[in-house]
Amino acid sequence: MSGFLAQLYFEEAQVAKEKDRSRQVLAIIADTERDLWDIYDKVDEAPKRTPAQSIDDFRKIIDMKNVLGARLQRLAELTKENPNESEIVGRMVTAFNNAASNLVHLNLLLSAENLHENNSRKKFERWFRTQFDVFKQIPTIGKEEELFLERVAPEREDGIRQQFLKVLIGGCICTFALGITAFVFFSTNIARRLNQMLDNTLFLASARPLHEMMSGTDEIATLDQHFHSMADSLEEVSRKNRAMVENARDVIFSVDEHGTFLTVNPACQSVFGYSPEDLVGSKLIRIISRMDAGEVLDALKKVIGGGDDQPFEFRIERKDGRTIDIRCSFHWVKTEKTIFCQAYDITESKQAERLRQEIMQMVSHDLKTPLSTVRSFLEMLDAGMFGEINERGHKLMKLADNSTSRMLTLIRDLLEIEKMEAGMLQLTKSDYPLQDLFDQAVGTVSSQAAEHVVRVVYEPSPVYVHVDPDRVIQILTNLLSNAIKFSPKRETVTVSSRLAGGMVEVGVQDKGRGIPAHVVDGIFDRFSQVKTTDATEKGGSGLGLAICKALVELHGGKIRVETVENQGSVFIFSLPKAGVPGGSSDSQLKMPGQDSAAQPAKPV
Repeated sequence: MSGFLAQLYFEEAQVAKEKDRSRQVLAIIADTERDLWDIYDKVDEAPKRTPAQSIDDFRKIIDMKNVLGARLQRLAELTKENPNESEIVGRMVTAFNNAASNLVHLNLLLSAENLHENNSRKKFERWFRTQFDVFKQIPTIGKEEELFLERVAPEREDGIRQQFLKVLIGGCICTFALGITAFVFFSTNIARRLNQMLDNTLFLASARPLHEMMSGTDEIATLDQHFHSMADSLEEVSRKNRAMVENARDVIFSVDEHGTFLTVNPACQSVFGYSPEDLVGSKLIRIISRMDAGEVLDALKKVIGGGDDQPFEFRIERKDGRTIDIRCSFHWVKTEKTIFCQAYDITESKQAERLRQEIMQMVSHDLKTPLSTVRSFLEMLDAGMFGEINERGHKLMKLADNSTSRMLTLIRDLLEIEKMEAGMLQLTKSDYPLQDLFDQAVGTVSSQAAEHVVRVVYEPSPVYVHVDPDRVIQILTNLLSNAIKFSPKRETVTVSSRLAGGMVEVGVQDKGRGIPAHVVDGIFDRFSQVKTTDATEKGGSGLGLAICKALVELHGGKIRVETVENQGSVFIFSLPKAGVPGGSSDSQLKMPGQDSAAQPAKPV
């Protein structure tokens, strides 16, 4: 269309150019006709004028040849494309050239004498009219040019305008049609691609294969490529999660708000005895023991209502009829209206707990009472209530008494630990002077210290602590007893204290063999011994430090040990300071090894 418009523009320019040429031709014709009429007038009026005036007029005519010649040359150039006009102008140019060549000679004839001779004048007039008759055809050229300007040119211009309008309207229609076509095509293409992406989101949500990835570099194709990349990443994460869930040893399942199984992992086969296909779609209550069904339903309702989702223990009836204990945690997801659960078998731990309780009951009743009776009988023998016993009998009786005492201590410690772990041990706290606790504990171990030839000293302490005094004495007695047992003869065991914020730290220091670094971390565990022979050589059950740790923690404190192998150890535990007047400042209480302005240590 642009080429056709250019062609019309070119034609319009040609018409304008031709109109300009015609106007120039008409202007030249008008000037030439005016000059020719002037010449004819001068020739016609020559007889009526004086000879001098006639000579002057003819000379003016001769002088006009240059102007006429230039006009004719210009006229020839303007009409060369028109054969008719070009032929007329050609004859005019030929006639003018002939006349011009004779005008010089004619100029010599123009004298007063010659012009007064009728023959000469008439001869000149006749010759002149003969030469210039051809110029009478000039109006023909003018009429043709006027016809072109008045009719032909407007008709051509009007035709060009009509064609231009048609082309413009056609172009607009084509452009509009192309625009509509392009819009329909691109909108359909975009809609198709967007629908494909929408399908992909639905397919991703339903775990169905996605459409093939779009090619190209436009925004939709780039978005689709990123979506596929994201889908691949999600699939990888989902695959790992499925693998983790499917290979988990715990039963991971979900139920709806009515307690119907939605999903369950393969671990249910080994734990519940049912396959996933057996459970999905059935009710959870179906496999719960009848005695626990009500509590489980209440727990589910509580979780759905926004209650606590702490682990809950109940019994499951397996497919083979066996009943097992499980611990299950529930988590309610409101948006999905689903309870996610994780359950694991605790049957063995429950059996172990029941066995432990039975053992502790047996220890408490079936061992402690007979051992107490045996020891009482040994004490009566030692007192001579059944007669005199020889020296060998006394040795055997002493050995039996020590063994019985060690067994009773072990039983007491076991029962103590059991009571603490069961949360049955109650502390009776009060504000108590730490000095009195030192006095009683040191007095309790004084005989043991004398037997091992070990001196026990303690620094006076004016501070009060808020504790259960019997339990603190038990802690001090255990620590002092261990320090005495593992101290060389004639060494000193030191008890000291210091303030640390709102707590009072108490230290029991010995100069014994110390504790190896690899044993320190487990020194407060049950039945922990530095050496395997300590239980037989030094005595003790291995529960003393575990009991100390539990009692200190019940008071809200902490216990630790600082030791250097072959140089000794110091056991440090903290107790809450009492809120009563008379307490000491941090500078008044020091641990062993620090400079102290306090009173000298009191020996025992």
